[in-house]
Amino acid sequence: MTGSGIVVLNVDPSTGNVTSALLLKSTGHKILDDAALDAFRQWRFKPGSVHKVKIPINFTMQGFREWVRTKGHSLWLQNATYWFLPEYPRDAHAQGLTGKGVAVVNVDPATGYVTSALMQKSTGQEVLDNAALRAFRQWRFKPRSITTLEIPIQFTPKGVFY
Repeated sequence: MTGSGIVVLNVDPSTGNVTSALLLKSTGHKILDDAALDAFRQWRFKPGSVHKVKIPINFTMQGFREWVRTKGHSLWLQNATYWFLPEYPRDAHAQGLTGKGVAVVNVDPATGYVTSALMQKSTGQEVLDNAALRAFRQWRFKPRSITTLEIPIQFTPKGVFY
């Protein structure tokens, strides 16, 4: 999903707290609009500096590389209704643990819910495998769209990549 919009923030000038966030122009996707509004409601400003702010928003896929491969379907991302990158476990990152592996995710075609996730090829670190699988098990898809995903994943000192 991509889109551009405009958000207006009303700010209490005495505290700098955002009192409301409103869409002046929608991105065209409720999930993107809601994400922007949730984020902007947490903003704080220097007291006395502003009372109303208009902010353009732009969600793009620029720089995003589609590393996830699916069996029998190449448009997995368009069919994903909920997904996020695995978290790099803090202790593992601090210890410099890295690894590259491949996960396989099976999806119930009737519901779009992940029914199983396992490491086809381990990262070599159980803690990293578990972090990846924990995230992948929460992914959701449009019903009747995806049944199996092969997900190459790599944990590096610079972060998590597919």
